[in-house]
Amino acid sequence: MVILAAIPLIAGVWLRYVGLLCLVLCTGTLTIFVIAPAVTGFPVFTLYGEFLLKDVLLAAATMSIIAMDAAKQAHNNESS
Repeated sequence: MVILAAIPLIAGVWLRYVGLLCLVLCTGTLTIFVIAPAVTGFPVFTLYGEFLLKDVLLAAATMSIIAMDAAKQAHNNESS
């Protein structure tokens, strides 16, 4: 599912909508920290916890892409 969501992000199509989908996917994956913190070894991360922690970085990158797209569209509307 994430690979299918990444294709429009790479192509630069529907960035806000696909970014929102990616944030939902990352949030769903990160719920394991709340549901079963013993699996992740929080606060000292196990290998599983480190693997899940990458979703925090992916979520931050997605929010950055959404913000850049919104700024670009605002600039384009201002110029018109």
